[in-house]
Amino acid sequence: MFGQYRNYTSCYNVLARKIRSLAEVGEIKHRFTLYSARKSFVQHGFDLGIPLSTLEYCIGQSMKDSRPIFNYVSIMKRHADKAIREILDNLL
Repeated sequence: MFGQYRNYTSCYNVLARKIRSLAEVGEIKHRFTLYSARKSFVQHGFDLGIPLSTLEYCIGQSMKDSRPIFNYVSIMKRHADKAIREILDNLL
């Protein structure tokens, strides 16, 4: 389920260490965590006009069933790929 990692905790620990390395490379001075990176990613996408449903899909957030429009919309990997590329290209 977690690839080469035995459980969620070991997978999370690797990601947490890597995000610290990423912060150093990017010269990010403030506290940088998986949560803050995820939040910033979604905020940048929202600012670019990417639909919330696509952003939810990108970060693995379950789509809210209480929003009826999602009964008719299907987000696919290609939508997520396009959104991620747009966000990353806009950060540079």
